[in-house]
Amino acid sequence: MRTTRSATGFGSGAACSSADDTVPSQTSLVATLGPLPPGQSYFLPYSPLSDTTGDWRSLAYQAPAFADNLHDVPAFLTEGGRDLVVPTRALAPALRAALGASRIDMSSPSRLGIRYPDGERFVDIFEYSEAGHMITMIEPAKLANNLGGWLADGAR
Repeated sequence: MRTTRSATGFGSGAACSSADDTVPSQTSLVATLGPLPPGQSYFLPYSPLSDTTGDWRSLAYQAPAFADNLHDVPAFLTEGGRDLVVPTRALAPALRAALGASRIDMSSPSRLGIRYPDGERFVDIFEYSEAGHMITMIEPAKLANNLGGWLADGAR
């Protein structure tokens, strides 16, 4: 769950509101998992973007939300060569289609660039050629090494 930012940083509270008629029915989840405490819902009408309404199942809000978060949130992208769940090589073309070609820099297979009004952000993509979606199961040492280096370099 994304939190709103205070003047000093993160953690000033949740940016979600109560479930309403824009979210799917929770009936099957409640039957399977049980009811939640009062005031909590399995689905929330949440948008990390300003001035958006509508059904997240049918409108393309994911790409703008991803780009919005990527502007400020430290990111470490992985590419499992055998990942059939989330193929990283499809990320840049999908963002270009949703946000416009001029906003996405695809010049390098080892990083993703997104242009914002205040500059450009590049995020390194770490490759794990033998791994599928679960990188830690197949190439844990390489992931640990890459993550350690990324953290040492400032986790941007």
